[in-house]
Amino acid sequence: MHRRRTALVISMLAASSLLAACGTSSSSAAPGDTAGAGSPGAQTTPAPGATAAPGQTIGDLSGAASALANLSSYKVTMAGSAGTGPFNVELVKINGASPATSFIETSGSAVVFRVILIGTDNWVDQGTGTYAKNLVPNSTLTGMMGAFDPGTMFSNASRVANFGALENKGAESKNGVQAIHLHADQNTQLPAGASPIPAGATIDLWVAVDGQYLVALETVGFGAVSGTDLTIEVTNINDPSLTVTPPS
Repeated sequence: MHRRRTALVISMLAASSLLAACGTSSSSAAPGDTAGAGSPGAQTTPAPGATAAPGQTIGDLSGAASALANLSSYKVTMAGSAGTGPFNVELVKINGASPATSFIETSGSAVVFRVILIGTDNWVDQGTGTYAKNLVPNSTLTGMMGAFDPGTMFSNASRVANFGALENKGAESKNGVQAIHLHADQNTQLPAGASPIPAGATIDLWVAVDGQYLVALETVGFGAVSGTDLTIEVTNINDPSLTVTPPS
């Protein structure tokens, strides 16, 4: 894999660790948590599809890692910075009987890397402006693009993070869907032993009320810590006009 690809994949894995900074234990209630005095650390978790009230914890969100697979299609736009500088990524995912994926990475106005994956065929453009067909194994491309899929990032963070530490701001419209807004900053109460959130840094996470898939993620002020500030937007949910076609 190209050195820049490797650096960006590493940066995505580092970004997932920012979520893990919000805690690894359920023993401490988040601000506004409705845990009862007789049940330390207990969480009031809404049923799937229910809208959590502000201050009410949303509980285990590990299912958000796989929930995107339940959608027929979606588009991910991502902007951030890594050791190689600023980057932008667009990922289009078509699920179902005829799965397909497209991936475009740009730096400024320059296209750095493009991939189209349809069934068993793939086309790769490494910044030359010309696609080459089936020169890279599908498994390699799937692994590279998977690192930029929010589901993968969420799954990595869910292994160690307790999202109950994030403050629930209530449901609001985000990217065209009703989503629960979760927030953390330097004032967020974290479990004992958790890494503190730097002064001025924030994490904002939106999870769909219906389906609990990741809708958006914004991390700000972590550049000095991880080298990565990041914005992820998931749009075009189940949009039938969203397609992936072979290059002409």
